[in-house]
This record gives sequence, structure tokens and C-alpha cells, in this order.
Amino acid sequence: MVGRQVSLFALVRFAEDADWFADCPAVRDFDGVQVKMCHSKSDALSTGRDMIDTAAAVTGRDWCEFTPQWSHSEERLEPFIGQKLCQGALLEGRPAGRDVAAGSVVGLGVRPRSGLSAERQRFR
Repeated sequence: MVGRQVSLFALVRFAEDADWFADCPAVRDFDGVQVKMCHSKSDALSTGRDMIDTAAAVTGRDWCEFTPQWSHSEERLEPFIGQKLCQGALLEGRPAGRDVAAGSVVGLGVRPRSGLSAERQRFR
């Protein structure tokens, strides 16, 4: 993945209010190689590659009272589009105080090769 350009991302949001549906995977595309991460339980992380069609309808969430749908809009991720990946890491949650998520893997950190301000690089 290192050296590949971030070309797409996708998150699942609710159609009714645009809130992020954290139980569904987050998808990033690096020059045609798709990486998905799903962290729907506090002690389980699912990763995969080239498995999800983000143009298709989200299914299997009939228990949910809202309508989940794929979104390619997130202002904190948009600055990374077009940037080349120079490093990737799994990030471990370290919240202050006692928290059930402490020590859990909470995301995939990416550091682009060039040009983003420190403020924009903080969200990884």
C-alpha cells in the first residue's frame, strides 16, 4: 500500500440525518486496491481487501430504524484524496480514565507523503 495514492473513501451514514453508522465498515481505496475495516465490537477488528461494492445498497441491517447508505463525503478525509501513502499503522485507543475501549484498535492511521498542514494530518 505504501506509495499508492488515496483515490476514494466510503463510510456508511444514515440517510435521515447523515450520522455515521459506526457498525459498518470504513473503506479506503489506494489506486484500485480497496481496504476495509470494521470495528463493530470493542474487542474485534475485521479487515479485508477488495470485498465491498460501495455503489451497492447497504443490506443486512433490517433491525436498524434508520436507512444506512454509502457516503463518499467527509470533510476530514477529503484532504487525503490524491495523496500518496507513506506509512500506515493500526491505532490503539487510549482514552483518559476508565473506558471499555481502552487498548482496542480504533482505526487505520495513514500519513501522506506531502503537503498537508499539521491540523489536517491530526485526523488520521
